[in-house]
Amino acid sequence: MLASGGVYSEGPAAALDHATPYLKAVLGFIGITDVEVIRIEGVNRGPDGAANAVTAARTQIARIAA
Repeated sequence: MLASGGVYSEGPAAALDHATPYLKAVLGFIGITDVEVIRIEGVNRGPDGAANAVTAARTQIARIAA
């Protein structure tokens, strides 16, 4: 799970996402290659933005778990 105030999964800030590739590289080094990234991003957009981010993450978790 990855949390951020901004949105780094898409758009102009996507090139600034250093956490996801780093995490995947470290996990791959120890043999974990099937990695799903669940993002809670855009939480700096006020209470509604934070609530929407959590809802989107829960939806993704449910989809993965199904």
